[in-house]
Amino acid sequence: MFSFVTDSGKIQLAHRASYQIHKGNFDYSLCVCHTCDNRKCVNPDHLFLGTYLDNAQDRVAKGREGNRKGVINGRAKLTEELVIWIKESSQTTAEIARMLCMGESPIRRIRQNKAWSHIEGGLLPAP
Repeated sequence: MFSFVTDSGKIQLAHRASYQIHKGNFDYSLCVCHTCDNRKCVNPDHLFLGTYLDNAQDRVAKGREGNRKGVINGRAKLTEELVIWIKESSQTTAEIARMLCMGESPIRRIRQNKAWSHIEGGLLPAP
């Protein structure tokens, strides 16, 4: 989400500011929702007001609810193939982390089946 600082020094989320600039003041207990489902969007034609319940129902209706595991999670950095390789590799956690330019913690969590647990792979004890 993008934000900026207002003249009064308060942080304002960009899509809320866009709504206010283009459509006028609104009750801040309401959500500014997106018809386009792009959280970075500030196009006033894509923004509408709703309650938190409206926003949650919109999310469910558009199939964006629930636990988005693996590659369908927009923040995923790995592929399923890499996760299987990590789980089956005989290399140390440190070696794998160096190879993938990652920290050791995410590799360890994969090997302990605390992350990407929905992916089958040879589970080796974490070194």
